[in-house]
Amino acid sequence: MEILTKYFGFKKILSIFPELYNYAGYSPLLLRLSVGVIYFGDGLQDLKKKSGTKIFNTTLGVLKIISGLFLFFGLYAQLWAIVAICLSIFNIFLSVGEGNWQKLKYNFLILTITASLMLSGPGLYALDLPL
Repeated sequence: MEILTKYFGFKKILSIFPELYNYAGYSPLLLRLSVGVIYFGDGLQDLKKKSGTKIFNTTLGVLKIISGLFLFFGLYAQLWAIVAICLSIFNIFLSVGEGNWQKLKYNFLILTITASLMLSGPGLYALDLPL
């Protein structure tokens, strides 16, 4: 901020659409809803998988379905975001092991979204209520 004032004479940073900051609470909501749907769908796919061990696919699928539902509804969102972060890191290691760079990018994006939810909270219209 001092650099902008010293060299360019700016007193504050101007925003093109400052009115949109009034809707900042919707940002975590959109992230939460989208990652919840993605994890729910991924969990269903894991339950239907034929490759690998049945117990491993079932455990992974159930964890993804539960975390997807809890994130979607915003109930204990930060806790389930941590679970989703762990699942994403695990999926990143699997993607690197397979050499599948498309899955790696996808899982890294999901990791980033869930880390953002963990730090920012669930946003508007969540069943979590901050104390």
